[in-house]
Amino acid sequence: MIKLVREPIRCVIIGIGGYGRNHLHDLYTLAEEGKVILVAATIKDDNELPEEQEHLKQLGCQLFQDPSKMLTTLKGQVDLCFINTSISSHYQFIREAIQADCHVFVEKPMVTVIQDALELRDLSRATGKWIAVGFQHMYEPNLHQLKQFLCDGGIGKIEKATGTGKWPRSLSYYNRNPWAGTVRHQDVWALDSPVSNALAHYIQLTLFLTGDQTSSVASPTSLCAETYRAMPIESFDTGFISIETLEGIDIFFAVTHACAQHHPPRVQIHGDRGMLDWVVSDYRKDGSCTVHLHSGEQIHFPLPKHEEYRKKLIPSIIEHARDPGNYVCSVDSVIPHILCINGIYESSQVSPFPEDIIERRIDDGEEFRFLSGIEKLVDRTAKQMQFPSELGVPWSSVGKRVHLGEYVHFPQRQTSPLIAASV
Repeated sequence: MIKLVREPIRCVIIGIGGYGRNHLHDLYTLAEEGKVILVAATIKDDNELPEEQEHLKQLGCQLFQDPSKMLTTLKGQVDLCFINTSISSHYQFIREAIQADCHVFVEKPMVTVIQDALELRDLSRATGKWIAVGFQHMYEPNLHQLKQFLCDGGIGKIEKATGTGKWPRSLSYYNRNPWAGTVRHQDVWALDSPVSNALAHYIQLTLFLTGDQTSSVASPTSLCAETYRAMPIESFDTGFISIETLEGIDIFFAVTHACAQHHPPRVQIHGDRGMLDWVVSDYRKDGSCTVHLHSGEQIHFPLPKHEEYRKKLIPSIIEHARDPGNYVCSVDSVIPHILCINGIYESSQVSPFPEDIIERRIDDGEEFRFLSGIEKLVDRTAKQMQFPSELGVPWSSVGKRVHLGEYVHFPQRQTSPLIAASV
């Protein structure tokens, strides 16, 4: 029997700066509504965000500098821990929060490597403490209506899916913190890239939409990738990924931060009766979602603007804490995405673009590096489901296919030179 919680949910927060500040403000609203009590939060130092500190104190919220000490001190006194910290710190804080008898919300990605994900899944099951992950689109009710439509055969048997993401990022984006654009940070795998960070939502969406059950996510069985960089980083800013799934669906995703212009992400799902074309609304442009059937019929699905996704996220987490029958994006839902991230680094050594094809521009004091025509190449590879190397692009570098069906540890023994050098 599902246990309903009537009293306010007692929350602690690790990380109130950066993107976590949005979540904090959503929790303020829920506190005013009497749905949550902000028991404690962590700050880096006494000078960090003084206005937020003052507001938290007025709410009776304790402030700690050490997250581990906060969780140990409040063990058994808190229902839910919000984790809004660096990617490489997620594993430690999730584990400590569960050990402190807390359910967990963590920003995406949950963790960086599959062995940590499997360990936390087992810990969650053993303790009965759930983990919800902040893939914000996954909390939109209309998305689940769209998934039901696909599961009901709305476009027939799904055969393939493609996705593109083209968001320019400046040099300061990679200088904003010490782990941005890294493979390892402080001896922990960071694996920071467009597909694990800024554009991670859209690979997760594609995997979800191609799952064969209403709440399931497609299971990757093998992957091949080509990865490149224009920026002076360790990881990649441009990637092309081919995924084979247990469901028999081929997925191809192409993403870049090394582009001159902003384009909203696009996901296309192809079935034997038609095609779903979703131009996803993002922080700059509204989107559209249309099914084109072979019969000539078109079906339009209303989906919200980008900001509406974020606004529904934290209330959805609290509603799940009050009633576990409400949906959250769980560990099982994000393991396929983590498998794909690990597979990319197993498959491909990151290759720098040749210096003579990298262009530079200064926009509002920000330096951008990009390749002329990369947007068209991204679209072409997705449409044809072919890598740059298969299209004869002179700077391309071939990746190897990696089998993921029984993949349980990153890295495997046979790794790319980049991974081997990082171990």
